[in-house]
Amino acid sequence: MTIKMNLNRGINATHQPQTDKVSWKRLVCINQASLKSIFITWLALQSRIVTKDRLIQWNINCDPLCFFCQKFDESVAHLFFSYSYSREIWQKILGLLKIQKIVQSFDLEQQWATRYCRKSSRKCRLYFKFFVETVHNIWFQRNNLIFNGSCQPADLVFKDIDYRVVVRCTESDRKFLYL
Repeated sequence: MTIKMNLNRGINATHQPQTDKVSWKRLVCINQASLKSIFITWLALQSRIVTKDRLIQWNINCDPLCFFCQKFDESVAHLFFSYSYSREIWQKILGLLKIQKIVQSFDLEQQWATRYCRKSSRKCRLYFKFFVETVHNIWFQRNNLIFNGSCQPADLVFKDIDYRVVVRCTESDRKFLYL
């Protein structure tokens, strides 16, 4: 069987496959945070990060409780911003960015970010960097607790996130943050 193609017709846009728009595109694609932080956030946004609830879905026998609090089941939603440790870190970052709002669930924070940060203003660029670096650092602290038995206090994690963002900023972004 041979396939004939009419080169004079061009490509018809109606025959192109349409893909769903993803709400997290601006958070991960237009971000100058570290690549490993972007990758971990991308996994978290798709609920593909290996939390205990995912292990249980795979029929792996494990204790479902969060390593941090030992009260609630570990999930992406719990780890990122529902647990008091991560909520405290994120609240400090919102304060640094002068964003006055309460910390919400991971899904709501992601939705707020994609609605609020539609433009490429300095504050939006910084928000995206901080969001991604925060998710990565909380995940790092969770893994550090599992494999090494310790994690840093929220104040030190906040300072580390701040440092990681500042070193990737322009001079004018740094001035915006600290003036």
